[in-house]
Amino acid sequence: MSYPPSAAANVYKKVLHQCAAAICFTNGFDAAEQGILEVITHLMTSYLNAICSNSSLNCEIAGRTVVIPTDVWLALINMGHDVTKLPGFLSKISNGTLVIPPPKVQSPPQNNAPLRVGRCRPHPQHVNEFLPSFPDPHTYIRTEISGEPDTSYEKVREMASQRKRDTETSLINFMLRVHPRTSLFRDYETKLKDEAAKAMSERERQKDARKRARKQAKVAEKTQKSMTNNNSLPDQLIDDFLEDSNKEDAVILSDSEEEDDGFELEETENSIILRWMPPFCSVLDPSLETRPYLSTLVTDEIQASYTIHHYENNESSSTDQRLQQTISLASDDHTYDNAFLRPPRIPTKEEYEEMEY
Repeated sequence: MSYPPSAAANVYKKVLHQCAAAICFTNGFDAAEQGILEVITHLMTSYLNAICSNSSLNCEIAGRTVVIPTDVWLALINMGHDVTKLPGFLSKISNGTLVIPPPKVQSPPQNNAPLRVGRCRPHPQHVNEFLPSFPDPHTYIRTEISGEPDTSYEKVREMASQRKRDTETSLINFMLRVHPRTSLFRDYETKLKDEAAKAMSERERQKDARKRARKQAKVAEKTQKSMTNNNSLPDQLIDDFLEDSNKEDAVILSDSEEEDDGFELEETENSIILRWMPPFCSVLDPSLETRPYLSTLVTDEIQASYTIHHYENNESSSTDQRLQQTISLASDDHTYDNAFLRPPRIPTKEEYEEMEY
């Protein structure tokens, strides 16, 4: 009956393998094939098993359970060995022979204890100890609730203040992004514009470098595939691969790569400036419009889109000019077709007399 080799058997086999190599070296061999060493190791294993089996039989015949040297001596005689030559052999191998180091002792792996919540209940008296332990108490008895929110007055005030600051900051950033503004520090804004332009150019350069790297990888992959299929690549095909054309770029960029580029948010120079510049460095341009709710409802009549477009195309204009344009667009002389959207005003004396019956 054969059993699968254990860890100890593998260690013993490794030591016997070293012994076989040492015996071959001491007998004048400089090298040996791996298969020959395996055969010699197998013969040594069989020889030692035979000696041990005969020694165990001699021990049992004598009525003992522990093998002594006499049992081994009789086992060698029964196997046909001349035991009188053993002292000479032992004196020969004790002078200048190779020493086989003992195998390294490997510490058993430490199994980390499983993470448990709480303490398991011990077994009752009628339950044997070799049976599995009870599971964690919270799985079948109760569930402990931890980490309750702090409802103290100080904590509530702190959270409310933090939420208020976050709301104000978000509102300020939103207003600065969508409405006209004036910078209080023009030199600082100019410096930020230059740095933002450099950052945008560096980003474009890195993007082009990534595209070129993907293109070269695609060309190398396609070349390798063609060489594998045809075992040789024609010169004309190599020239086609090295040709840089718009058609080649369109073929190389796959749909997945284009989708990866699409997932990146396109950041503009203005967004970089607003992200770097603190909110207190800018102020919103004042609006003299008395009906902001009407401009939201009827943007076509107040021409709000024209105002925003004019601000974007004339950033270098002064604040006074922009205020005058806002006043002219939001003047009270503007007429509305819808009477319900007309601004309230006090009638003049003539209009009041006309209304009298």
